[in-house]
Amino acid sequence: MRRYLTLAIVFQLIIFGSKAQLVNVDSEITYIRTQYKAVNELCKKITPISLDADNESTEGGELLGYKGEEAIIKIQSTYYGETGKLVTEYYYNEASLFFVFSSSFDYNVPIYDTESFDLSKSVIIENRYYFKDAKLIKWLDREKKEVSSALFKDKQADINKESSLVLSRFN
Repeated sequence: MRRYLTLAIVFQLIIFGSKAQLVNVDSEITYIRTQYKAVNELCKKITPISLDADNESTEGGELLGYKGEEAIIKIQSTYYGETGKLVTEYYYNEASLFFVFSSSFDYNVPIYDTESFDLSKSVIIENRYYFKDAKLIKWLDREKKEVSSALFKDKQADINKESSLVLSRFN
């Protein structure tokens, strides 16, 4: 009997603990979305700092940095290739990354095929990454479905590294 009671208590702790964790992540996502909207509203009033990123891809690239009162609040990187482009937006609060929105464009034909090239026929793959304290807490794929947290570790490291690189260009 004591064994069953112990198991029941452990089970309840696991269930309630995971529910509490979900509530925390959901409240963090709500807060991040509020910050995201605020940053984008502020960026409408800011002239971006433009930097070349020509050595980063085959067809060149550009970095746009938006500086708030004291620090960069958003960076948009655009890297061009023959068959597509990658646009990534990094959002910061006090130099701490909190959100990344990535759009990968796969063109219908290479850009040098000027007769057939049609940007509107591109396949666009979007991903959304939510961060708290440099940790990836939620990842939504192109269908806005959650990606398994088992895949977070490598993606988190890649995004943090890329974020640090582009942010360092503005310091």
